[in-house]
Amino acid sequence: MLALHFQDLARLCLELQAWERIRDARLEHRWQQVDLQRRRLFHEMERDLLGTAKEVFEVGLQHLEDSPAKFKQQAEALEILKYKLRERDFKVEHVLRKLYGQQLDAISTQAQWICLTCKELMKTQDQAPLTEREFENLLATVEDEEQDAQQAYVLELDRRTTTRAACLAGLGPRSDDMWMEQQGDQLRRAIDRKQWVITGLLQTLGLAGKAKPKRRPRRRKPVTPPPHPPSPKLECDLESTR
Repeated sequence: MLALHFQDLARLCLELQAWERIRDARLEHRWQQVDLQRRRLFHEMERDLLGTAKEVFEVGLQHLEDSPAKFKQQAEALEILKYKLRERDFKVEHVLRKLYGQQLDAISTQAQWICLTCKELMKTQDQAPLTEREFENLLATVEDEEQDAQQAYVLELDRRTTTRAACLAGLGPRSDDMWMEQQGDQLRRAIDRKQWVITGLLQTLGLAGKAKPKRRPRRRKPVTPPPHPPSPKLECDLESTR
């Protein structure tokens, strides 16, 4: 009988471990599916440029409809422009045309100033017709345009795709998860009952000592501190008062 109870206990423990592995595998599969969907949306939106190559060459990226692919290509083109300017390589006409079109018709004030300044730089390849301070201001303006494009790209991705918080919220408990949790609780209670039965049989057969009851600690009476003797000064004051 004792051996049968031990076999039942081992079976219940193995069954509980199997349920827990199934639960973990379901959560892992759900997370992978949400993550794959999120990455698939990233890939699709980065390729979804709302315009053809001919339109980009004629009017530039700035005149196309807003999309994640547009902002990403703008940030990459501005990064190349910044690198060429730092290396004193003023052959940047193809980069400017990709950004602002064949006519270099920019929309914003900063982009217009970048186009005008780069035109002056492209005329004189040997020496820049700008002071050092003006050249640093040009680099700072290009960097500001790049940061704006990167922020617009991130905001567009957050708006169109599932955020990480939403992915974590998708791992919340469902009806199937609640049912599996109930099955796990039943197995845990069955394991506790089986352990209690085995412990009782072992004590009956004399194979395990009985648990000694815990002795309650004796309550000690509170000790009252002795009264402090009055100070000499206090006795003098009492005598004077009398």
